[in-house]
Amino acid sequence: MKQIMSIGEMSSLFKINVQTLHYYDHIGLLKPAIRDPETGRRRYEFDQVYKLASILYMRKLGYSLDQIASYMESRSIQVSLEQLEEQSAVLRARTSELMAVDTAIQRKIRFIREELEYLEMGTPLIRQFPRRGYLPIGAEEILYRSESFYFYPTIAFYEGDRKYFGAYLCDGGERQEIPESCETIPEGEYLCGYHFGPYETILTSARALRESVQDRKLGDLLINFNIVDQFIERDSGKYITMMQIPVIR
Repeated sequence: MKQIMSIGEMSSLFKINVQTLHYYDHIGLLKPAIRDPETGRRRYEFDQVYKLASILYMRKLGYSLDQIASYMESRSIQVSLEQLEEQSAVLRARTSELMAVDTAIQRKIRFIREELEYLEMGTPLIRQFPRRGYLPIGAEEILYRSESFYFYPTIAFYEGDRKYFGAYLCDGGERQEIPESCETIPEGEYLCGYHFGPYETILTSARALRESVQDRKLGDLLINFNIVDQFIERDSGKYITMMQIPVIR
């Protein structure tokens, strides 16, 4: 190994961008041992390889550059162990959060695929559903501020002049306990149909769905589940929404 390396050789050794080394120099995190006064070219001594390796190691662990700079000034066995323990706890918490998000995404994928299969069967269709849980979100004004909106299928409830939203805790066919913090859609039969296109015309489709059956008494509530929405399709004309109206015995 060469005892003196150029900035290009240093970046190649670690497979990082030259601009990254420029920035580390700028903030004083890793200054080159030698700088040509005429050309400004940077040269690194071999020992600086270990310092850069430590910086990149801590970046992989999720430390900020400010934290790394502080750590470099106070490195000792005890300090290093304490910081590693703290960062390990942070990473475990982050991993747990990411796993929860992934579980929600996987359930959403299964839900969409299953409902697209029902779509091929035609409409209207009366289906029996168990009690279903959802996370209440509220009015449309706060819909986009809810994290649940982004990870779970959206439900829009139309009840008279009232319109409110929830995030469906779809289980992909697996029965699961519904948390106490959740609201529920009652078990029972529902008349199901599909709306194709933007949400602004969904009430027209809902009216046609009600008129398609004459021998069943239907409730006033309209429940809309987003199947294909803005997260999946850019063209609102291709949105698919499953409409459900409770059947009253």
